Amino acid sequence: MNRLRNLAFVLAFSLLTVADCSTGTQMTEATSTSQSGEDNAERNLVALKNTTLPPNPCDAVSCSHGCDVNDDGGAHCTCPVGKELDVDEKTCKDIPIKCPAGYKPNAARSGCVDIDECQQQPPVCGHSCVNTPGSYRCGCPDGYRLHPNGIHCIDINECRINNGGCSDTCYNTPGSFNCKCPRGFQLMAGGKICEQKYKCLGFGCAHNCHQAEVWYEPYCTCNLGYKLAANKKDCVDMNECGFFHRCDTSSGATCVNVVGSYKCVCNEPNKVLSADKLKCELKAQVTCASLGCSNGCDDTRYPPVCTCPNGYRLDTNGRDCSDVDECAEQTHGCTDTCINTAGDYRCECPAGKRLSNDLKTCVSLSHVACPMPTLFRGSVNCTSTSYNPGTICTRSCRTGFALSGPPSIRCQDNGVWTPDIPAQCTDIDECANNNGGCEQTCINFLGQHACACQSGFLLRTDRKHCKDAENPEFTNCPSNIEVNTQLSYATVTWPEVTYTDNVGVVNVVGPQTNEQNFTIGVHKVKITIFDAEGNSALCSFKVHVKDLELPVVSNCPDDINRFVLEGVMVKEVTWPEPTFSDNSGSVTVTDNIPTDNLFPMGEYNVRYQAADPSGNIAVCTFLVNLTRVNCPDLRQPVNGSITCDTSAINPFCEAKCDAGFEFLKSPPEQYVCGADGGWIPTDNVPDCHRTFTPTAAKATFSARYAHVCKDPENDPVFIKQTIMPMFQSQHVQSLQFACINKPCTFTDPVITCREKDTLLTFSSNEDLSGGLDLNAYVNGVLAEVQKQRYDSFFLTLIIPGTPEFFFPPIADLENRKIDVQLSLTCADGQVQIRNKCVKCPPGEPDCPLIQPGLA
Repeated sequence: MNRLRNLAFVLAFSLLTVADCSTGTQMTEATSTSQSGEDNAERNLVALKNTTLPPNPCDAVSCSHGCDVNDDGGAHCTCPVGKELDVDEKTCKDIPIKCPAGYKPNAARSGCVDIDECQQQPPVCGHSCVNTPGSYRCGCPDGYRLHPNGIHCIDINECRINNGGCSDTCYNTPGSFNCKCPRGFQLMAGGKICEQKYKCLGFGCAHNCHQAEVWYEPYCTCNLGYKLAANKKDCVDMNECGFFHRCDTSSGATCVNVVGSYKCVCNEPNKVLSADKLKCELKAQVTCASLGCSNGCDDTRYPPVCTCPNGYRLDTNGRDCSDVDECAEQTHGCTDTCINTAGDYRCECPAGKRLSNDLKTCVSLSHVACPMPTLFRGSVNCTSTSYNPGTICTRSCRTGFALSGPPSIRCQDNGVWTPDIPAQCTDIDECANNNGGCEQTCINFLGQHACACQSGFLLRTDRKHCKDAENPEFTNCPSNIEVNTQLSYATVTWPEVTYTDNVGVVNVVGPQTNEQNFTIGVHKVKITIFDAEGNSALCSFKVHVKDLELPVVSNCPDDINRFVLEGVMVKEVTWPEPTFSDNSGSVTVTDNIPTDNLFPMGEYNVRYQAADPSGNIAVCTFLVNLTRVNCPDLRQPVNGSITCDTSAINPFCEAKCDAGFEFLKSPPEQYVCGADGGWIPTDNVPDCHRTFTPTAAKATFSARYAHVCKDPENDPVFIKQTIMPMFQSQHVQSLQFACINKPCTFTDPVITCREKDTLLTFSSNEDLSGGLDLNAYVNGVLAEVQKQRYDSFFLTLIIPGTPEFFFPPIADLENRKIDVQLSLTCADGQVQIRNKCVKCPPGEPDCPLIQPGLA
């Protein structure tokens, strides 16, 4: 439209000039165009289409944008807003706008607008970005802070500041941290303060509470005589009689359970508890012989007692008898007068009366009867109880007594017994005849006798024979013994055990010698002796083999120092485990190693503790120290460069040569920054040396087939005749670029039948050094072979005349292997490096094949 406006203006100006020259051309409409816009200019152009006009000055200028006509009839180029004429005065260029950092020209290039750096790719910040006028700032999430480069976020180690607020151990983690408590403690609400996990206070033990170490859970115990209930806190009565008591049952003692304890009782009537209340002993031997009875003794019960005849009673001393005064005690029954006599009494009557037959009642003298006959220690049996004349009475004595006097009497008419001879019962001495049937001692009493035993013996149930009742006795029973262990045991010798018995010991149960080996701990030695009656005695003592030897630790590691890369909060650290041994053969090992051997930054004191059953302790301690480390910068190779990636956990770098240069000795594929601050595998970076085109190059092709020649003479001929035409006709064409405008030719192939495969080798006849990228050539050959892998060159080849299923293929896709090797000829002072010739400086250690001085 600018050209249109300019043309309208030029036309108007030209028409005005013509009018002034009086050309005769009508000017009426043309002069009006000086006052109109684009629409009038277009109408004027239509009106003047048959008018002859002068040339437009702008046509000669060739402006790139706009053109204006000068007052002198010339023209000059113009530019839109934001642009200005270049030095050629024809083309327009942007007017340079200088904006402050962080701003850019607006679309009209009339001013500057802010650059939103946060929208740029790749992102300018490692995490979050906030745009600001003329700039921006990077932000980080909680637990991170900006790296000094202002881009990346790095973890804040909260543990370095007041230990993170932790009362014990602080572990830093990416973006946060954790507090950890030692054994036996747990974190309180809030996750920072540790409190003891287990306490006896409030644990609920009924009797006693114990806690070996703060990290062990408390446990309850009960007082003697009680045991823990199922809830492991309450205590219930223990029936010691069911599984443990000290009652000596061999002595006849029986255990009876009581609340919180037990007691021993003796059930045999002739035994009582000993002073220690644990065994039964015979009561003091009480026999009729030992009582010293003045009259008689009753041994039908135990203990036996002294007896007295009728009319007598036992004195308080239990031995003597005293007369009973029946008259004074009013137990006589006499109707008139009572006269006391030794062991008896009699009744008397006044004048004119006489005693009746009951010897107690006084009757008139007119009644005739004999007095009632009596016999001390005997009895009288009469034919009449009225004792009238003619009554006959028979006399007899109690057992143990013998009658002296007439055995019978008769009552006469005058009331007198005849014969009037007194009778009495006298004691029989049974001991005089066969010792009364007693095994040991016989004691005679009035009307009876008793057998007795010597001291240490008791009467058997037949009351005649004696049995041994005295337990054997140890005359020397060793005291408790304490010895120190030698290895895992000790040989202990104790004094000879001696004993005695009233009849002799017939059996000894226990160690047969006074020397034995004992393992570490407390052992109880028991020796029991028996006599022929089965009476026994026990000798027991304790042997305590003490272990005072500490466990032995071997291979306790030295302090371990490890380097940790930036960003790594914890590191797994391992070491050969220390070993512990002990003479007891048993050792318990504890340690404080963190879970999964993950150690935090800083120092950590590792502690192993070994304890044997006796409580002897040995420890192994060492430090694990983790510190930050950075690897030094690698040297830049001459004619090459180093590129590194520091964003990885293990930063790594790669070395490469500039174009036209090559390493004499290949560097590692990567240099990795190791945990010890050194580069792995080395920090040695070789320099790069200039490469040159070889003076000559040959390619050698080899094809190996997993086929063993069955016919070493004919198989190679067939392979040569079959494969080479295929290779030359189908593959050389695709590789023709290597032969520079002529067919590629090859040497006659060599076929070798080997033990496990068949090898075909041939070389190119062409010199491939003429400007080829030899590495590209080799890669091209292999790529082309791979691309054409389905053609007949790699299909199965079968020897003619042989059935396919009887003979394996000579070559197929799975069996073949093609290799291409280049043989270069390099100028003096050069060596072949990866299909290139590289100039090798004199004395270079990586060029052993170059003689010094060749350059």
